[in-house]
Amino acid sequence: MKRLEFVMDESIVEDFFSHCQEEGVGASYTRMDNVTGKGRQNPRLGDSVWPQLNTWIMIVCEETDVPVFRRIVSRIREDFPSEGLFFCCSDCEVF
Repeated sequence: MKRLEFVMDESIVEDFFSHCQEEGVGASYTRMDNVTGKGRQNPRLGDSVWPQLNTWIMIVCEETDVPVFRRIVSRIREDFPSEGLFFCCSDCEVF
């Protein structure tokens, strides 16, 4: 099994889930909204200076789904090059 984590600007979350639905992946997930942080883009702090926020999504899936998520991330990055989108993948055991 693989554990996928996505941190993305809240403005692209619906696009992410639309792509997931089209590809038939990501039906089960954990989502946390109003996440703050600083990555390669501008800070997302939810304050008067940096008002944007992020969303964090975790998905546990089969290894065969990982290339599909990579493709989704590539498409979103092409469509929204100025919006932050972080993606990582690690092995996990589900009990």
